Amino acid sequence: MLSMLAAWGDYWVRQGVKINCKNTDAKGVDYVARMGLFKYISATNPREITEHEPSGSFVPITKLVNSSDRAKFMANLMPILNKNHSRYSDAVKYSLSELTNNVMEHAGGAPAFACAQYYKQSDKVSIGVADCGIGLYTSLSNTISVVDDCDSVMQSVKPGISGAVKSVYSSSDNAGAGLFYNKCIAHASRQYFAIISGSAAFRLRRKQNSIDFNASPVNDRHDVYQNLPNWKGTVVGLDIKVASGREFNNLSKRVLETYTRQYRPKKKVNINFE
Repeated sequence: MLSMLAAWGDYWVRQGVKINCKNTDAKGVDYVARMGLFKYISATNPREITEHEPSGSFVPITKLVNSSDRAKFMANLMPILNKNHSRYSDAVKYSLSELTNNVMEHAGGAPAFACAQYYKQSDKVSIGVADCGIGLYTSLSNTISVVDDCDSVMQSVKPGISGAVKSVYSSSDNAGAGLFYNKCIAHASRQYFAIISGSAAFRLRRKQNSIDFNASPVNDRHDVYQNLPNWKGTVVGLDIKVASGREFNNLSKRVLETYTRQYRPKKKVNINFE
């Protein structure tokens, strides 16, 4: 929600719209101030707050415009992962790099906003990334046939769909692995994964029927929401909780096996001269 509010505020401020803040004595205002929300809605903090050291507990809202911004966000996130999830930090780092890259890729040039919070009691990290860009329907329509927002959301988490453009984080061999990889990492850690775009949303449930990953989201235990208030852009939310059992073992290998089994990139045909 914080990422959504920052993206929403930044969008309207850039349109010259003034945003008024009311009920600033409400519970939680100090928290959102520490997370940096007010600077993205062009407002001063409603009152003086005590700053907390973020390292190891949260990453304040970060505006993502280019690869340097993504690198900064990941650098700030690493202390949380290294401190609390050292066994799996590499897999999670790759997952989140793909996540931020994919959201920005589908934003159509609009900035994305990301933040993260570590919850000690439940031993999980929650990450949110949002933008007010062109949305999945418009973005995916450039490469595949999609019917509506709901179809776009469901297609985006299949391997070989989202992220099919070659970039710093993806190649022709792993095109489209990003959002699918993030769905798998939530599946493995038995946590939520959600994606919203336009008037539709998909949410992976925490409890699945099997430890095996599914290439198609319809085979997961999930919820689909339609006819929501329209969100101009894309939002992804992900919770990661490190499991001690076999569900999280060999995560990258299991994702790759599912990915290559369900999606095989077309082989390039080389020109021949005789």
